[in-house]
Amino acid sequence: MKWILFLAYSFLVLIFGLIPAKSIKNNNDYFLASRSLSWRSLTFTLVASWYGASSIFVSISEAYWKGLSSLWIIGVPAFLTLLIFSFFSRRIYNSEVNSIPEIFRKKNYKFSQVITSAIIFWYLIVLSSSQLIALGQVIGGFLSIKYELSLLLGLLIILFYSTGGGLKSVVTTDKIQFFIIVGVILSVFIFLSEKNFNFFSSEEIMKLMNPFDSITENLLITLSFTLAWLISPIVWQRIKSGRNNYEVKKSLILSALILFFLYLISIGIGILSHPFNFDKKEGELFILLINKKLGIILGSLGFLAVVSAIMSTLDTTLNTSSMTFTWDVYGYFRKNLRGGLLKISRITLIGSGLLTFLIAYRMDGILKTLGFSSEIIACGFFIPLVYVFFSKRNSPNAVSLSMILGLIIPVWHFIQAFKLIPELFPAWPLSVPVGISMSFVGLILGIILDYFLTKKTLSLKE
Repeated sequence: MKWILFLAYSFLVLIFGLIPAKSIKNNNDYFLASRSLSWRSLTFTLVASWYGASSIFVSISEAYWKGLSSLWIIGVPAFLTLLIFSFFSRRIYNSEVNSIPEIFRKKNYKFSQVITSAIIFWYLIVLSSSQLIALGQVIGGFLSIKYELSLLLGLLIILFYSTGGGLKSVVTTDKIQFFIIVGVILSVFIFLSEKNFNFFSSEEIMKLMNPFDSITENLLITLSFTLAWLISPIVWQRIKSGRNNYEVKKSLILSALILFFLYLISIGIGILSHPFNFDKKEGELFILLINKKLGIILGSLGFLAVVSAIMSTLDTTLNTSSMTFTWDVYGYFRKNLRGGLLKISRITLIGSGLLTFLIAYRMDGILKTLGFSSEIIACGFFIPLVYVFFSKRNSPNAVSLSMILGLIIPVWHFIQAFKLIPELFPAWPLSVPVGISMSFVGLILGIILDYFLTKKTLSLKE
């Protein structure tokens, strides 16, 4: 029964995902869906791709242990990020650049462009790994197969349809996954509300309803995720893929509201699961609900919702990582990419999938891996991008030093995760303000250096 359900779902996704492949003629079709997405399509894909493993597993599990305060971990950053993007969507949509590293290319910061491309590609691969970890846990637990095999099975399904149709295939499957996710999450919440109705009047639930528990740590996590997601190449890609700015802005605001609602429902599921007295050692909370508490029908639908949420995020991050490598890494050495090179785009998407598999195989913590990905962007990229975006001053050394110093902690933590070097810096999320401070120091030092170099150059000319 379980295998039949999974195979039927996989077949449905593959069929619909492969339909757009015939319409792909160039990289603009492959990565930006021909800039033709309506506000409905943008909303479906934004919500489905955002509501991934972190939403299902982290939000529900954290709510089970910490209550309403867990909203700060994923829900608040997602809501804030999309609202802030809605204010800057016109500027992004009308800009001549199609990716964030191109901002540095326009300023002629070649070294910074290379570092930026590498940072974003690294970030996307680590983010993809967090989703694949979750997908492996779900498929392996539900179908009773080995973790490694479930990783490979989930990845192959996604690569099969997304390699052919690019972003158009991603958006098409996101529409199916959107309705599965929303319908099932609401059904689970209603089921638990009825089953554990007496819990609403208990003293225990009141202990879970304080949104300001562990507020310092939660605010640091909010800061880390918000700063990282504000530089999200995924949202940037969606904005550039829209039909016009009005539809883009409308979809961003609507997506923010829908996601905030979904996160509240997810937290409600976590809190309402409290009477079951689960143990952390038993595994992910939502998987336990699927296997032990929701019954055969709702449990099976819950499995589909989890798989939909994860796959809709994973196919997005893989597509965007391929875009980053093709346009911004490969494109740094080869010019005039916009008109062709579909073969390179598809090869890099498969390569991104293989890298994702290798990292997911070595790491097993979803929130920990998400922390790595946000730390990379927040510490190494936020300060220099804000400076370049708003400053008219030409300071290439300032941008480069800011990136280099900001990346010290994320690089150290990434290598440390493989147990190759000892602990040295504060753990995430405490590492974020330290890393941002180091990046800011690098910016100031670079500005001073550029000032004296410019002064020296002018004096030599005289």
